[in-house]
Formats: sequence, C-alpha cells, structure tokens
Amino acid sequence: MRRLALFGLIVLLSACAEMSTRNTQLDLTLIQYEKTLRWSGLEQTNTYRKQPINFTSQQLAMFKKIKVTGYDTIQTSYSNTELKQLRINQLVEVRFINEDTQVERKYSEQQTWEWDDEAKRWWLVSPFPHITLR
Repeated sequence: MRRLALFGLIVLLSACAEMSTRNTQLDLTLIQYEKTLRWSGLEQTNTYRKQPINFTSQQLAMFKKIKVTGYDTIQTSYSNTELKQLRINQLVEVRFINEDTQVERKYSEQQTWEWDDEAKRWWLVSPFPHITLR
C-alpha cells in the first residue's frame, strides 16, 4: 500500500514539474516575442511561428516604416485538460509609430500559442494580424 502511495506521489510530482517547466517556458517565450517585436522587427517574429509566413516585398517595406512603441496583454485564457495546458489564447494590443508620419497607431492581435511536446517549446499558430499605416 505504501509503495502504491509513493508511486502515486512520484507521478503527481513529475506531472507538476512538467507543467511548471511548460509554464516557465511560456513566460520566457512571451517575453522574448515581445522583445523581438519591439526591437528586431515584425518579420523576425517568424522564428516563433510553427508555420513561418512568406512576407511579400510590400509587407517587408511597410515593416521598415514601423517602430513598435507598446505591447500590452489584454486577456489570456488557457484551454485543454486540467494538467495539460497545451494551448494559450492571448489578446494583445500593439502600438506603433509610422516613421514617415510620426503618427501612433495600434492594432489588436488574437494570438494562439501551442505547446510542442517533442520540441519542448511554444509555437505561435495564429495568423499574422492585418496592419495598416493609415
């Protein structure tokens, strides 16, 4: 009986450790994504995407005119089973300046992040947001 209880405790602790690792990895990924968006440019966010986007030359030219000035998480929700938080939905607001006009604009982005158990990392799987300079 004691062995069974000990085994159950080990399984529970191992599940908690895995969830803790996943949550820590999520926090680090979201922080790095924000830094990449702010300091490296929109096209560099492809390194976080499970399916990288082939940006058009028009989009790349537009990205060069954008300076991100703010990034705020509005809402975060978790989905999947109790111990396996494998999908995160996050609504963020991104503020940016069009360097040609010096006018600040913003867009909202509904992000979906999924945990990849094989790669042991989070991937952004939602579509790229529609951004306009006007």
